[in-house]
Amino acid sequence: MADVSTIGAKIYLGNGASTEVFTSIGQITGMSALGGETRDAVDTTTMLDTIRTYIGGVRTPKAVTFDIKWDPDLVTHDETTGLLSKIQSTGNGRHNFTIEIPTATATYMHFAAIVTDVGPTASLSEVYRASITLQPSGAMTINNTAPNTGA
Repeated sequence: MADVSTIGAKIYLGNGASTEVFTSIGQITGMSALGGETRDAVDTTTMLDTIRTYIGGVRTPKAVTFDIKWDPDLVTHDETTGLLSKIQSTGNGRHNFTIEIPTATATYMHFAAIVTDVGPTASLSEVYRASITLQPSGAMTINNTAPNTGA
């Protein structure tokens, strides 16, 4: 497999409409976790066994974390339509996201998630930043289908 640059990588946030439109989340500076899964090991050992035995149990999607230059006025960051609005939402809190991996034919990771952390920080001689955590709910779909951006 060829090396893949992170230049051009994007995370899109869906608007939840019946014909969902996705907007690229602005000012991403890094992605430290892109999901993945873990699986429980269910112990099936009996008193006659001399070594433990297991079967696969429930899979758990891992969190997606990324960092942004924080701008509370940006529509993908604000509390009206952005990440802040998603962490403050009521109901089940799930929203649709897509990660774009800029390969030759672009690979997309589509998933529903709840926003579990929007953590703005401020340091001396620095711009405002925030760390964002999304907890996927269910499996990710990976394909070459771009999200509907309304373009």
